Amino acid sequence: MTDAALRQHPTNNPHKWGFKFFTFCDSTEFSYAFEIYSGAGDSTVHEDTPDLGASLNVVIKLCKFLELYYFHNFYTSLGLLTYLRSRRIYALGTVRTNRVPNCKLFSDKALHEKNVKRSYSEEYVTNVYAIDISSVIWSQFDEWVVWTLSYPYEYQLCLLSPYRCGLYPAKEKV
Repeated sequence: MTDAALRQHPTNNPHKWGFKFFTFCDSTEFSYAFEIYSGAGDSTVHEDTPDLGASLNVVIKLCKFLELYYFHNFYTSLGLLTYLRSRRIYALGTVRTNRVPNCKLFSDKALHEKNVKRSYSEEYVTNVYAIDISSVIWSQFDEWVVWTLSYPYEYQLCLLSPYRCGLYPAKEKV
């Protein structure tokens, strides 16, 4: 082990000491760019970009290559999506419920009380700084709920049977 100033102590990992990397990957997990987590230095931004916090500033630095991005819920926020859309960059991300203030979508608990069927979805579109943002809640099974944020596009629906896609086991067919 070396004494490096950038080493971190993540308590939940089996290896207690190491480095944190922010990585830009594609769907095959090939890494195109990365940035080493350096603490307070991550929150520095260029003059033409807003300061959205340390983790979102790193996302802005890494979003230079493509026009469409998918984010994990740790990075998705209204501020990031409005900034990326103003730069003509499209994004879709799962989102934590506490990052969408005053959202009209049901909470997980309310969906369980409502006793919704499989593949229930609901969408609301709002306007944030003259940019339309769509929030969607989707419930696949009884206890599994996904929240997403994106932009409302004109798109063509692809109608596939969920049984052909392998989403439902054969004995649960209705």
